[in-house]
Amino acid sequence: MPEHTATGAFFTEPPGRLFLHVSPSPRACPGDDPLDLVSPDIGGLIVSDDDGVHASAYLEQVADDGAFTGPIIYDPAVYAREIARPDEQPALFALSREMRAASIRLQPARRHAQVSLTPTRYLYPEPYRCLHNAAHAAAEIAAPDIVFAVPVDHTWLDSPHYRELITVLVDTPGPKALILGDDDDPLEKLDRAQHLREIVTSVPGLALLRTGLAGLDALVHGAEFASIGVSAATRRTPPPGLSSTGPRSGPPEVLVPDLMHYVDGQRFSTMLSQTSQVPRCRCPECARGSIEFGERGRPVTTFTEAADEQIAHRHNYWLIEEWHATLMRGTESTKRQDRWRRLCAEALGNHIPINARRHPHSEPLEAPSSLKFWAAG
Repeated sequence: MPEHTATGAFFTEPPGRLFLHVSPSPRACPGDDPLDLVSPDIGGLIVSDDDGVHASAYLEQVADDGAFTGPIIYDPAVYAREIARPDEQPALFALSREMRAASIRLQPARRHAQVSLTPTRYLYPEPYRCLHNAAHAAAEIAAPDIVFAVPVDHTWLDSPHYRELITVLVDTPGPKALILGDDDDPLEKLDRAQHLREIVTSVPGLALLRTGLAGLDALVHGAEFASIGVSAATRRTPPPGLSSTGPRSGPPEVLVPDLMHYVDGQRFSTMLSQTSQVPRCRCPECARGSIEFGERGRPVTTFTEAADEQIAHRHNYWLIEEWHATLMRGTESTKRQDRWRRLCAEALGNHIPINARRHPHSEPLEAPSSLKFWAAG
């Protein structure tokens, strides 16, 4: 297992690690997730305990298998179950300073992880005191293997709240992991993507977790590390009380490489049902079906059944790993950012010809606001 270094925790070395983020369900098995696609050199695994039950068994299986050798972060995900309230101090305050770090390390699931996130409750912007209390508790821990989890509602990205968030996080020492809460896309408004960029570039030692392609934008703009969810459930963080009652059923969300856009597999198939000119993918996962689909690769319109979920997850993460490796090549941040801008601009432009081929009764596929912002630079 990796060890801590004198200059900081191993999971930030090299800077720009991209973690796969999972949240085990009752029937979850590590073999169902694309752990083999995660590079131990520039990647890692984050396991969230959304239901407070199944992360320990999942991590036990990962340890017993022994195949995964990258860094592992345990996330108690208290934010998935509890909301921070101004009249309640964080539970860590009930313990002595010495016991606060110990209480986090002694959680059963932590046995198989090298780093833990703090058990922070879900934070709404009103009142600010909830964030101040959580930051104070985290600052007093000051341990290299414990990261301050900052699970904030998406409304923190609006003015003037995001400026207060920057102020508090800049004043809080140690690594911090921002988690954006919403039951849909927290960056659906363009100014939220802009404010998130400002947060990332303003706060030293910040990570962005449980997200989609926003994780790549964060990394090329200086985030310490990021995690991208293996599934829709771990690319979103609904406020407590709005979480789904079980695993998502139906067609998976598939990442369309030409568009840099997660779409519902069935919707995308229906949308392009009257054209043979559909996006195809030649990633290793899709190439396994070369006999069926030919040398041009698998049509991205074929992920239409619940049974396609596992292959869709592998397809999605392979694309992300490929983009990540390409973007982070070299050390000059301006070159990374320019590669990212050009990649996003090309994907944004590709929405036009693909929408032009859509079924006449289907709605056009609107490019995400975040993609529009990233493409503009």
